[in-house]
Amino acid sequence: MRDGVLGHRDDPVSAALADAAAGKATFNDVCSECHETADFEGENAAELTATIKKIAAGQMKHKKAMKLTDAQAAEVAAFIAAGDK
Repeated sequence: MRDGVLGHRDDPVSAALADAAAGKATFNDVCSECHETADFEGENAAELTATIKKIAAGQMKHKKAMKLTDAQAAEVAAFIAAGDK
């Protein structure tokens, strides 16, 4: 929270909620055809982010190609690591 304003990006709780919401939208758009959030629940979000970035960059084999920004990869990782909670 900065200057008493809840929801500011410097507020880690609000930032995490925003990231999870964005991650859910991207997951539903790009990943949910083949994956369920439960597939990754409890896994390390940083490790998932690194894996998703490698897939998006074409450095890791995956069933289908996908294009995500680094921010989107982190958002999806945070969402799926939490198990849709």
